[in-house]
Amino acid sequence: MLLRLSLRRVRNRSYQHPRFSIMGPHEHDHLFFSSGGVQGINLANARTGQLENLDECDEDVFPATFAKVTVLITLHGYEVYRRVKNVQRVRGGVPLPVQRSKLVRCIAEAMQGFINQARPTSDHDGAFAFGLAGIQMEHLYLLEIHRYGKTLVPVLGYVPPGIDLAVTVRC
Repeated sequence: MLLRLSLRRVRNRSYQHPRFSIMGPHEHDHLFFSSGGVQGINLANARTGQLENLDECDEDVFPATFAKVTVLITLHGYEVYRRVKNVQRVRGGVPLPVQRSKLVRCIAEAMQGFINQARPTSDHDGAFAFGLAGIQMEHLYLLEIHRYGKTLVPVLGYVPPGIDLAVTVRC
C-alpha cells in the first residue's frame, strides 16, 4: 500500500467499550481504508458520494442485522461526539449486508456534524483546530475504523491546510 507523506494522524482518546471484557473476537475488529491503493479515503469526497476509487467498495463489512450503528468520535482535545446512523440497506423488503461504501459515507456525515459542533476541552493543546481557519472536510482522511459491537470509532488523518499531498511507496 502507498502512504501519503504529508498525512498526519489525528490523536484519538483511548476508548474502552463498557462490554469489551465480555465481547468475543467476532464483536471487535479493525477495518482499513484506501483509495486507489493509497492509504486513506478523503472525507469530503466520501460525503459527496465520490467513492469510485475506494478499494473494495462493494465489500460486505457488516451483516444485514446491522440496522443502526453508533459513530463515536473521540479526538484528543475535543468533547466526545456520538451519532447514531442508519446503515441498513433493503431491497424488496429484505435487509442486505452493509457495504464498505455505505459505511464510509456514514462516517463522513458524522464527521461533518462533529466539525459543525466541535467544542475544545481543557486539554486541547492547539495542535490543530477545526473550522474556517483550520481543518475542514477536504483535509480529513478516514484511515481505519475500530469496531466494538455496533459502536464504530474512526481513526482519522489530516493534511494541514496549504501543504501539498505527496505519495510514497511503503518500505
